[in-house]
Amino acid sequence: MRITIPVRRGSVSIPWVATCALLGPVVPLALLIGLGLGGSLYYDCFVVSPANLSDKTVILFIAFFHVLAVGTLADLIEKRSRL
Repeated sequence: MRITIPVRRGSVSIPWVATCALLGPVVPLALLIGLGLGGSLYYDCFVVSPANLSDKTVILFIAFFHVLAVGTLADLIEKRSRL
């Protein structure tokens, strides 16, 4: 699978795997934490008899939110420095 990225003069087609390098390391880390959060939330809500959020789920939520916030700020700073 190839992704086409428009540029000023035409477009560039690159493999899908290379787009992860363009997004930076923050998105895969947030995705990994988000998957862990989803699994932990599912376990706490549907597997455990009295549905209750564990400490692990709350810590994963806070980590997920912080990684996304720092990644967004870093992206804004980088775009601002390019101008």
